Order: sequence, then structure tokens, then C-alpha cells
Amino acid sequence: MSYKHGLSILIKPKNYVIGGDANVSVSCGVLDLPADFCKFVVEKSEPAMLHGQKENWTGLIEIDSDVSVDVSDQSVATLGVRVKQNGSLKIKSLGSVMIYVELLNDSKLDLKINSDGYCHVTCAQSKGSDCSLTSKSSGDYNRVELISVLQDESNVTMDARFLGRGDERYDIYTCSIHQGRESKSDLVTKGVVMDKSKAVSRGMVKIEEGAFGSEGYEKLDTMIFDRTAEADAIPNLLIHNHDVKCSHGATVGHLSDELLFYMMSRGLSESEAKNQIVEGFLSWGEE
Repeated sequence: MSYKHGLSILIKPKNYVIGGDANVSVSCGVLDLPADFCKFVVEKSEPAMLHGQKENWTGLIEIDSDVSVDVSDQSVATLGVRVKQNGSLKIKSLGSVMIYVELLNDSKLDLKINSDGYCHVTCAQSKGSDCSLTSKSSGDYNRVELISVLQDESNVTMDARFLGRGDERYDIYTCSIHQGRESKSDLVTKGVVMDKSKAVSRGMVKIEEGAFGSEGYEKLDTMIFDRTAEADAIPNLLIHNHDVKCSHGATVGHLSDELLFYMMSRGLSESEAKNQIVEGFLSWGEE
């Protein structure tokens, strides 16, 4: 797989340790890249913490273990991720982040992203790979794009959550493209809009001609807390093979007055009751 901006190029290698006992080999340099290029290779199982020190930077991470990446405030990061075996990756971004993931045969990745801005993820999944993508969004304007291309017997689950307040805007897009046989995808988007916030959530399951025996599911759920908030949900299926199982669903509904009254009758204030309803609907506590 080739990454954008020449992410496979290595210049001036040097080694040092970042984040506890994790050994990280780093190569940095400038070529025809938009910013300095760095390669991070985690050699031990201990978690590593990698910090983007510059406003704009790119990096390639080869994962055999657990990794945490913090993208600094108002930065723009482009990350290439190559998963050889099993690993997990946590990314917290206060700027914009673009992530290109390659999962090798029979590898597994658990990717969790907490973003405030623009977030794009494209996964290329080889045979037998398993990928879990989880996104939590907040901020004035937040756009999330989660895309996975699946080969034979590969699986992906996507779970995108958002909470809109004030005048915030959200655009959430999830997409699975089934190219291989017996591949599976499960796409879920859940969100809450309050005050004057607006959100649109879109889902796409695409089954190519050769993807016999594949399964694709998508569900989009949004709760509207205030009459001044707006939300739209647009699920899509594009199927080019008859031997598949696919379904989609979408709900956009207002906060139930009966549910709010029930919660308040148990001794909670209105604000406490609303907070409990939001937490339960979005399942923030699970992470």
C-alpha cells in the first residue's frame, strides 16, 4: 500500500526512547513533503506516547502493540499506520488528522479517536483482518470520515459518537466497501444535538461484484434535545452482488417528555436528568 505524501520514505535514522520503556526508532527529514517526516516503530509491548511537536507533521507507525498518539492543539497531522499482528491505537486530536491504515493478513486493530476538528480514516484490510474504529467528536465544526475497504474474510466495526451544543456543526460519514468474499461490516452512528447545533450523519455499505457471502449493516440514531436543534440521517446501500446480507436503519427523534419526567420524579434536577439521558444514550461510560 502506498501512502499519501511519500510516507514510506526514510531519511537520517536515529533511535531514542519515548514514553516509559517503549523503544521507538525515529527517522526524520524533509524531502518533497508538506512537513517533516517521522517514522515511529514500536518495538516493545509497553504503551508509547508520541507527540507532534510541530504545527504540521507526518508519520508512519508500525504497530505490534499498544500505542497512544496525541496531536497537539491546532496542528495538522497525517499518519500512516501499518498493522503487522495485533495492536491498539488511541489518538486525541485538537486539530486535523488524516489516518491511512493498512492491516496485513490476519492482523487486528482497535483504533479509538477523540477529535475536535477534521478527522479522516481510510483502512485497507487484507484477508482475515479485523478492525474496530471508534470515534468521539466535539467542537465548533467537526467532520468525521471513516472508510474501510475489505478483502476476503475481513471484518470492520465502526462506532461514531457526537454531542452537539451551542452553534456546533457535525458531519459524520461512515463507509464500508466490500471487495472480498465473506467480509463483514457493522456501522453505527449515535449522536445528540442540543441548543442550536446541527448534525448530518451519512452511512454507506457498498458490495462489489466479487464479494460473495458478505454482510453489511448500518444504523444511524440521533436524539434532538431542543426544538432549535436540527439533525438528518441518510443511510445508503449500494449492492452489486445477489449473495449477500445487508440492512440499514435510521432514527431522528426528540427527547421524550415522559422520560424526562420519570427521571426527575426519582429526585434528579432537570439538568442532572438530561445529563444522565445523554450519557446513557451515547454510552460515554463504556470508554
